[in-house]
Amino acid sequence: MSTNEKGASAKAPQSDTVNSHSNCTTAEKLTILETVGPLLTKVYRSDGSVDSYGDAASFKVREKEVRDIVTLSALLTELQDKPQRCQIHGKFVGKDKAEPGRVSGTYVRNNANFIDQPLSSFMLDIDKYKPDFGDPVEEPELCIDGYLRKVLPKEFWDASYHWQLSSSAGQPSNRDTLKAHVWFWLETPRKCSELYEWAKLIGPQVDKAVYRRAQIRYTANPIFEEGREDPVPVRSGLVRKGSDVLALVIDDAVLACVFRAIVTGDFAEA
Repeated sequence: MSTNEKGASAKAPQSDTVNSHSNCTTAEKLTILETVGPLLTKVYRSDGSVDSYGDAASFKVREKEVRDIVTLSALLTELQDKPQRCQIHGKFVGKDKAEPGRVSGTYVRNNANFIDQPLSSFMLDIDKYKPDFGDPVEEPELCIDGYLRKVLPKEFWDASYHWQLSSSAGQPSNRDTLKAHVWFWLETPRKCSELYEWAKLIGPQVDKAVYRRAQIRYTANPIFEEGREDPVPVRSGLVRKGSDVLALVIDDAVLACVFRAIVTGDFAEA
């Protein structure tokens, strides 16, 4: 079953539509950042030009609680219409310890202000994948399923997910390329340090950069001024499958290497 929408106009998925294969999970708080000016999405201007993502230096920090793939999907759907907000994996160290930003009440987005934390919410950034079949714009779910089966282990194949096409999806230069963020709910919460090493093992078709604790995860839909038409008919959706949790397997040897690197101080996010 799939729930989807164009832009942010459709109703967010509701938590009362419970999959019979859902697992009870513990709620967690996601870190949401908000700029005091720059837009964290692309703007397609009426004159034919395109403004890229704003260069934000200072952020307000808030937390939003989610407890499963359905409430995560609802939050992501809400954020689609908020172009000054984004999400990161790290946890805020607190106002008393954090380095302030340039504007009162804001903070710098750096590793000192945000620490690694285990989370069940988990994102894949698909950027350069050319599907063997299916249209990335007209049939994104078909293409995402193809990506999961071709690139990732079997545990991904029957797990529910929320997807959102990126701001550049559907543009002429990448019309045949799948550009999407795909979110799952992990059975076992994982830290960035673990996910970064896992992604390195999978290979270049999994972007490991999103597993840095202060890395921005863009959540807003692009903005189209009057006279510019969005080439994407549906930008996001919730796909329910056999299980609402993903039993992501990370080899014990990988976890042991991460642990040793952190203990010895050799672990550094690239």
